[in-house]
Amino acid sequence: MKVWRVLTAAGVAGALMGGCSSAQVTLESRPADADSAQDLVELVADTAGCRGLEYYDDTADHWDFTCQDGDDSYLIRAVRDEGAKQAGLQELGTSPEVKAGSYFLVQAATRTDGSAAGDLDRFPGHVPDPAAG
Repeated sequence: MKVWRVLTAAGVAGALMGGCSSAQVTLESRPADADSAQDLVELVADTAGCRGLEYYDDTADHWDFTCQDGDDSYLIRAVRDEGAKQAGLQELGTSPEVKAGSYFLVQAATRTDGSAAGDLDRFPGHVPDPAAG
């Protein structure tokens, strides 16, 4: 009987959690609000196996989240449009480098010596050419 209760509770929790995010989200999705930004960022983090996603900041044009993997920490920024992405690239700089998707940016936290505190290779996207800016 205890096994049934655990399975039932897990099923209910799964159904509730499934209702919280959009099954239609892809890495090319364009966020329009905080909820759709979170859906996109969750997909980016899940693709990289990065856990502990936390929402911490927003503006009219972007939404910032962090995720952690052990000692590594990453900023994942969902952006409203290409202009916000370019502004984000300018703001974040290139040290440590940034990975960009259609409507998201990822950057590892910076260690005290200035190096990246994490590996961006696991994340989707590409490293933009600073000269193309």
